[in-house]
Amino acid sequence: MSELEKLNPEFVKSYRMLLLFLRFNFIDIMNQMSDMPYFKYCYLLMFSIYTLALICHISGILEKISKGANLLQLSGDLSAAVVILQGSILFMNIYFNKNKIKKFILRLGLEWRDDNNLRPELVMLKRKQLRAVYVFTFAFYTGLNIFVHSYMMIPLIYKMIKKFILKLEVSHTVPFYAKVPFNYENNFLLYLIVYMYDYGIMYNLGYLISADILLITVSMNNIRILFQLLGDDFKSIFNSLKNGNTPRSHGVIEKHLITTVRRHITLLELMQELSTAFNGIFAIHLIFVSGTICFFGFAAVFGGTLEDYKNFVASVIVIVYIFFCCLHGQHLADSGLDIATSVYDSAWYQLPTKYKKIILIILLRSQKTYYIKSTSFTEISLKTFTRMMNMTWTFFSLMKTIYKTS
Repeated sequence: MSELEKLNPEFVKSYRMLLLFLRFNFIDIMNQMSDMPYFKYCYLLMFSIYTLALICHISGILEKISKGANLLQLSGDLSAAVVILQGSILFMNIYFNKNKIKKFILRLGLEWRDDNNLRPELVMLKRKQLRAVYVFTFAFYTGLNIFVHSYMMIPLIYKMIKKFILKLEVSHTVPFYAKVPFNYENNFLLYLIVYMYDYGIMYNLGYLISADILLITVSMNNIRILFQLLGDDFKSIFNSLKNGNTPRSHGVIEKHLITTVRRHITLLELMQELSTAFNGIFAIHLIFVSGTICFFGFAAVFGGTLEDYKNFVASVIVIVYIFFCCLHGQHLADSGLDIATSVYDSAWYQLPTKYKKIILIILLRSQKTYYIKSTSFTEISLKTFTRMMNMTWTFFSLMKTIYKTS
């Protein structure tokens, strides 16, 4: 049994799907494949496959440029190259930070609150928020599966029907051109190998690129839930202090207050650990997302064919998971501020002096907005998403101007 399975089942469920998708890429964050010793070396094979694909696609782009291809003709191939480059960088980033990620998840799991000692409405709140993120993740990957298969497989099935059933000549073209050291123009088997190689890479990259950022999203949602439960703890403590009349009751309440304050400190530390464990991942997404959206969007807007409109769907998919992550980053920052509101609204100033000092420290800590950061200059928030979309639009307008004037 892995260390993850020893934690609360509802907590484990929030991560299980995403950890599975990372294992598709031979990244075993929680050491769930420890009974297969060779598994830990498979990441070298996976990274080599991505590197080879990147070299082939960049070589193909350079070949097209040398033959005079314009920006529209290159947009689809450029988007594929950007995705593979992004995936390769993220792959190595996640692999070398997997021990930090594991440590963070295990510590967060130890702080998780089960249903004991929680009011029924809080249990419902916790389950509702867990379910909302899980449903989104499931729906997202269902849509991603359908999209990748339709993008890559339908053209291949169409060619096979024409060739083997209708006995017609077909061109051996691939969705994204890649230069390879052999000629597959007149050999369908070689063409099929090249096609399926690219198919597998894009399929795996779809899971890799989205799983890491959704892992951050799930973690932020889980910490946010703990903040909300903490806010209710403070309210109940202050109500008990105002109503408690015996020294014994005050002693019990004081212990509860100290425990709750420690939880607050731990949650702030977990936010810092989350930033450290996933350091750079969100920033890498921001660096590449504008290029990915622009190239896919450019092909969709100026291509004009049904095939090109599939590129528009690809752009929407990228925007959706980035927005979802930024939204939960904003929710987490707001939930930290809500602690100060919960404390202040509880008439803490009417309590005995010995409690006021503790509560004042909580207020001072909670009034500062804490954002999850990816590198020292990138925070995960809706403001960052707005800036990213503005930058993307600027980049797209520049591409449009260059294309129209060329």
